[in-house]
Amino acid sequence: MGLIHLHQAFRLLNLKVPEQVASDISLRSIREKITNPALAQALGARKSPSAIRLAEWCVNLLDSYSESKNETYLDRADVCYQKLLRSLPPKSRPIITDAMATMFNFFVFEQFVVERHRRGDRLSRAELTEYLLRRGSDSILYGLLLQELDGINHPHLISGMRVRQALWDIADDILDLDEDRRTGKGNLLIFSSSPREIWVIAEGLRHGVIDHFSINHPLYLAINKELDRVGELLPS
Repeated sequence: MGLIHLHQAFRLLNLKVPEQVASDISLRSIREKITNPALAQALGARKSPSAIRLAEWCVNLLDSYSESKNETYLDRADVCYQKLLRSLPPKSRPIITDAMATMFNFFVFEQFVVERHRRGDRLSRAELTEYLLRRGSDSILYGLLLQELDGINHPHLISGMRVRQALWDIADDILDLDEDRRTGKGNLLIFSSSPREIWVIAEGLRHGVIDHFSINHPLYLAINKELDRVGELLPS
């Protein structure tokens, strides 16, 4: 069943209140993490970038609410989501609400992973990769909007977008490492045994999608760009 209203759904997740609230969250910083509309334009989209912007703005606000429990972020996320749904053709709405419902599962999964780490459990490389890909499950939403609104359905489009998002998230974790240690938020570098393991995961994701699938050239370039960024930021 698709997700229509965010307030009630998010509260039903019963997420734990963070021990420490991140100090670097602001509407500006949340907005600056919107990257998928530009990728959509590079892929030739004309109709979907504005919808993708609304969707990513909504997802980023939800993530910030999960970190801070600031009701303003949840309220704004719901406003964005309702605006997004109203902008879509009726036939596309169930597809998008189903994708949003699937994405919601990550917030519960992240708390499960954080609790495992706190108990001293060591996550395997496969589990770290699963965490990373599930974290970027919102890219499925953006890929579906490309398909529904612009008819862009390149082979393995969503697989490529998930890998690009995963690599972007690794770089974001590197930049947020000190703050995430303070607040107890999920961070791949905290969960892993070493920066080397992170690089192996990043390279594996890139090669897994580039070497085995036919990827549209702008998406190919975007994936390589994010892998290069990870290499530049990752501590030695």
